[in-house]
Amino acid sequence: MRTRYLFISLSALTFLACDTTSPPKGEVTLEPPAKEAADAPEPDAVGEKTEKAEGKDAPAFINPFERSKRKSITSEALMTTNRMTTGARGYMISEQRVTGPDGNQPWHEGDTVGMPVAVESYVFPGGVNFSFSTHDAIPQGGKKAKTTFDAADKKIAAVLEQGYLKFEPETYFRYTYATGPGIGKDATLKITAETDFDPDSPQAHTMTYEVTVNDDFEAVVGEATVENELQ
Repeated sequence: MRTRYLFISLSALTFLACDTTSPPKGEVTLEPPAKEAADAPEPDAVGEKTEKAEGKDAPAFINPFERSKRKSITSEALMTTNRMTTGARGYMISEQRVTGPDGNQPWHEGDTVGMPVAVESYVFPGGVNFSFSTHDAIPQGGKKAKTTFDAADKKIAAVLEQGYLKFEPETYFRYTYATGPGIGKDATLKITAETDFDPDSPQAHTMTYEVTVNDDFEAVVGEATVENELQ
């Protein structure tokens, strides 16, 4: 009898320990909505730019179809800049000669026409501090634009010849070829490709290659840097 009494007492204690705040069976209790942060920003409209904490504009939203289209257009720049850097490298490892202003290497002048140039005086096609761009303005809206450079210019024509380059009459990108002031191991070259996919934005998709010369007088192409990608 004592054992039976103890069992009943434990059952009662267990019942009393239960959560008496639970709603009766069949009733539903609705939880109040969580309080939203007062400073939570409202979502931006599609295509609208947002401002980052550091004060710079974030890239505008690009829908998947448009992104794919722009990505395919950049293949032109990849192929063209590859030809430009390959031509420049090839010229640096070939024998450079003094031809004078009327020859096919007019940047090598002197009285010893026809003689080879000392490797310490090697330059990229165009010589020192030379530059030209294929367009006066950056093509816009993901459309091709007619090139405006003077292909008949003797120096530009020589650069194209020595670099085995040829540009189409219309391109999606503006290409800029610019050599630095150094010669030999100090020679430098910068190749840039630009297009403005979004004319309403001040930014433009820009790809840049830096070409330098190592201790063996070989041209070395650095990794491409891309700014304002697909903008």
